[in-house]
Amino acid sequence: ELKNHVGDLCIETLRLERKRYLWQHQLLGLLSIYCSSCATDALCFMLTLAKNPEELSLGAQLYAVLSSSVKGLLPTTVKKCVSQIHSGSVSEQHMTQLFSNLALIIQWDKEDIGPASMSSQVAQIVSLHLYDFGQLLLHRNPNVCE
Repeated sequence: ELKNHVGDLCIETLRLERKRYLWQHQLLGLLSIYCSSCATDALCFMLTLAKNPEELSLGAQLYAVLSSSVKGLLPTTVKKCVSQIHSGSVSEQHMTQLFSNLALIIQWDKEDIGPASMSSQVAQIVSLHLYDFGQLLLHRNPNVCE
């Protein structure tokens, strides 16, 4: 039943309300371990909806918890994000935020901020989707093109 509310749970977790976000984050982790499609959904939501580095770090923490249990989590997540972009189910604002977040994760390795292994993996996975992202260079919204 909770499987249908992964998006809502991610939104609530990203609010970073003092006492709630910790147990919500743990609940996301548990749910994702028992339902691998929930892991992909949760990480995709976190990458798309995080508005600042602190919120994005919750996505990195979720990945760190799940990476040993859910094989191929990052490639599957990026593929899902790309599919959602091409299906038109991601708003331009969220698309811009996703791209900013992916770029920030890739920069973590250079700045020693976040987990370097996630950074290098995201860089490699994004490079596999250059054709998909390259098509967006002609997007009508300049923020998406950047």
